[in-house]
Amino acid sequence: MARGFNYAPGTSDEVEEAASADLSKERMQELGSSRNAVVRETLAGRPDCPFGLMVTLAHDSAAPVRCALAANPRVLHSLLENLARDKQESVLLAVARNPVTGAELLDALAGSRKESVRAAAVAALDARDRSGRADARDTPELRDRVFEESHARREAMLAAAMVPAEPVTAAAPRPVRTAPVRGFLPPSER
Repeated sequence: MARGFNYAPGTSDEVEEAASADLSKERMQELGSSRNAVVRETLAGRPDCPFGLMVTLAHDSAAPVRCALAANPRVLHSLLENLARDKQESVLLAVARNPVTGAELLDALAGSRKESVRAAAVAALDARDRSGRADARDTPELRDRVFEESHARREAMLAAAMVPAEPVTAAAPRPVRTAPVRGFLPPSER
């Protein structure tokens, strides 16, 4: 194989396998570490892509892989937030055009320095206003709900820990050591 050769879709058995409808989750995980970026891109665009693999693919070095993940309608909101800070314009456009991107994230993208990203975010916000569709944040994913519940439990534990139990009385001051040898303890302190 020639150095720098990029695979075209369908030219590799792995690409065809990654697009297969009966692909197991275990095999998806294996293919997720393929050297072929088209295989990873195909997996990132699958609606049944495992969430753990999505996290890995969100940090992929190939922009088309991150772009495919940003366009995936089943991607986690936290991954969309991460992808919205990407430097590649194609990834930002995919985040703005994803129907599950929240209004808050679209507002942030509407302030982008890249004109095409601003236009896509504003168009998505306008379309959302016209359709009257609820924000994706109104139906959080299970992971987001678990995070909110654990955050509430943590706050309750911290509040309970802040209640003083009993007043602590000051102990009698210990005598100062004046021994000339380092590490020497008087017999009374052993």
